[in-house]
Amino acid sequence: MVRIKIYYNAKFLLRIVLVTEYCILIGSIFALFLGAERLVAGSCQIAFRFNIPSAIVGLTIVAFGTSTPEICAAISAQFSDAIEGGNIAIGNVLGSNICNIGLILGVNTIIVGVPVARAFITREMPIMLGVCLVLLVFIYDDVLTLIEGLILLACFLFYTYMLIQVARKHRNEVAIEEIDVDKNTPVYQSILFIVAGSLLLAVGGYFIVSSSKAVCESLGLDKKVVGLLFVAFGTSCPELAASIVASLKKESDILVGNIVGSNILNILVVCGVTPMLKPISITNHSLITFDFVVMFVFAFLLLMFSIHKSYIGRWKGMILLILCMTYYINISFPNAFSFLKEL
Repeated sequence: MVRIKIYYNAKFLLRIVLVTEYCILIGSIFALFLGAERLVAGSCQIAFRFNIPSAIVGLTIVAFGTSTPEICAAISAQFSDAIEGGNIAIGNVLGSNICNIGLILGVNTIIVGVPVARAFITREMPIMLGVCLVLLVFIYDDVLTLIEGLILLACFLFYTYMLIQVARKHRNEVAIEEIDVDKNTPVYQSILFIVAGSLLLAVGGYFIVSSSKAVCESLGLDKKVVGLLFVAFGTSCPELAASIVASLKKESDILVGNIVGSNILNILVVCGVTPMLKPISITNHSLITFDFVVMFVFAFLLLMFSIHKSYIGRWKGMILLILCMTYYINISFPNAFSFLKEL
């Protein structure tokens, strides 16, 4: 009788814990959307005030702000799990980049087609593909070392310098057209919006990662899926929130810049900072032979879809979303497509 009572008490406590995790999840999502709204609003005001092209804003301020959860998650994974930490850290970067293009950009382009600035096609997207290949060279031996991390950070600094030069070159151009911003907003208030938004994104991103991991582990899923799916989706929520807000404000440059910039920063900054604290060890080689390839294919498709008429239409968005959902089903349920082998 006592054993039965203890069993039901334990079961009841487990339910309370899971309900708490779901509540944290909902609260984190709210924090992410609020943070994204403040971040985009502050960024647009800064761009308007200093006549900075909105594409540069999306590639720098917004992209870095929405990438902070990936940095927090990668560092946390490295120190919280000595065995699988490297898999979760790298899986988070790969999964987040896949989610950014396949899910976030896919959904946004289905809702409304997205025009793509020529600069993204000729400069940022090739850079994104280039840093993907650099990462492949570094992680192919299943280890990302301190030296390799420093090289990635050096590439990030050079990339930032290049963007600053571009911003100076186009300083006299109209930064943001027909944008709904308060022209009388003080600069310090815009900066406070950016800082507060980034902090909300970081806090929300941290808690959405921890709660997603708890829910995922309760379902008995593999640690690889934790990084590629749950943690990646959790840390991509800021990009989703910022992209939705940018779409509502009709800022396609910030939308595309946020996606492309976040993907570049995820590789250069997240994979650059994390091994400085502790080398990243990858024990699951399929992250490189399969999941990395999927990430690269999505990046390549984004470039190909953008080249045609400099516009990503609804049907292209549907292709990205369908491919993304197929990938998620495949990693969550490995035998889901086993029937294809018999054909």
